[in-house]
This record gives sequence, structure tokens and C-alpha cells, in this order.
Amino acid sequence: LIAEEGFRLSEGKRFLHGKGIYSTPDIEIAKKYASKFTYENETYLCIVQNRVNPKHLQVFDKAKTKL
Repeated sequence: LIAEEGFRLSEGKRFLHGKGIYSTPDIEIAKKYASKFTYENETYLCIVQNRVNPKHLQVFDKAKTKL
């Protein structure tokens, strides 16, 4: 669905640093925010890999995000 329609801000729930799509190149940070699900008695994390247009990128300092 994301590949076809793009991200929908209206579906977002946790805008800690303002409304937007949050992305990180660090898989360990992504794991902290990933949704867990179980399938056939195995637990998985759902993490989406994406590309970001640098013209629209806003970077937050780690001190501000406390991560």
C-alpha cells in the first residue's frame, strides 16, 4: 500500500517531534519503534526500508530526541 499510495500522515499517531514521517538509517533505533507481531509461534518486527529526498529532509540532533 505504501509503495502504491505513499505515506499517509493522517494515519500517524505518535508525532513526538511534530507531524511527519520519521526515518532513521540506524536499524537499532528503528527496532525501538517497530511493531511486533507473531506468526506461527515466531515473533517478528515490522520495519520498512525507504529512500528519502534530501531536499525535504529535517534532521534532529540525538540530544533532542534522547535516543
